[in-house]
Amino acid sequence: MKKTIALILAILCAAAMFSACGATEADRAPEAYYDESIQMNSSAGLGDKYSYTVEDGDYISTESVSESLTDSSSGNTTSSLQLGKPDPSRKLIYNVNYTLETKTYDDSVAALLDLTATLGGYTESSDTRGGNGSERYSTYVLRIPSDKLQDFISSVGTIGSIRRESLSTQDITLEYVDVESRLASLRAQEARLIELLGQAKDLDEVLRIEESLANIRYEIESYTTRLNTMSSLVSYSTVTVELNEVIEYTPVERKPLTFGEKLAREFSNSIERVSDGFQSFVIWFLGNIVEILLVLALIAAVVLAHVLVIRLIIRRCRRK
Repeated sequence: MKKTIALILAILCAAAMFSACGATEADRAPEAYYDESIQMNSSAGLGDKYSYTVEDGDYISTESVSESLTDSSSGNTTSSLQLGKPDPSRKLIYNVNYTLETKTYDDSVAALLDLTATLGGYTESSDTRGGNGSERYSTYVLRIPSDKLQDFISSVGTIGSIRRESLSTQDITLEYVDVESRLASLRAQEARLIELLGQAKDLDEVLRIEESLANIRYEIESYTTRLNTMSSLVSYSTVTVELNEVIEYTPVERKPLTFGEKLAREFSNSIERVSDGFQSFVIWFLGNIVEILLVLALIAAVVLAHVLVIRLIIRRCRRK
């Protein structure tokens, strides 16, 4: 009986391991739809920098995020964002986000607006909160010419202390080319319909051509608007700046983990892994309970038959 019980346990353990491996592969399946890489760097005056690239159909989007870890008593920091070498053949949309702290709020606002105007940009929207004795907070959405965006990035650290910054890049080259091709085709159809309209001889034919022409012109207008919107987003990058008035700059220092902190972190990770494994086993067990019961019933039947045969043999031996 002990051997039989051990056999049953071995079968259940093997099935659980197989199921866990299958679940692991299933969890990884969605990664086939995009390619994602994560990098962590460290820059002078800045903390960890995270960047990732996601490919999805016609779009390629890249984003990097970094957080300032410098206690800047002067308020001057340096942005670590880099646009890379420009490629005229690509249609790229840049979105940049900054969180700044400043002790001289009015001067920082003036410097921000002056920098925007100097680079040929403009303010799309702004929102200011606070005041009347309390700290003020503003959010500015700026449109900066893309060919001047790196100049803005290089100068933004003089406006206030950079606490957080991020850059996302979206490649819309394929969509842009597709819209241009569709427009060219639609305009060719429009020209042909206009030619046919001039050759029409009866009212019904004129009405049919004019209806088709109206539909074509509606599509042309729609695609033209879409193309102009993409051109605007490519030509003028969107920069969002959150400007916070502070009495003292936020001091953030990176300290190495102590032995106790490292041990606690590893112990916490171990508990989490055990908990996840137990949950996965329970889910697998309950999800496959019917099959498990059938297997156990079959094994029990085999064991019972085995026991009965052995007893029968023993009885015959004793009679002899």
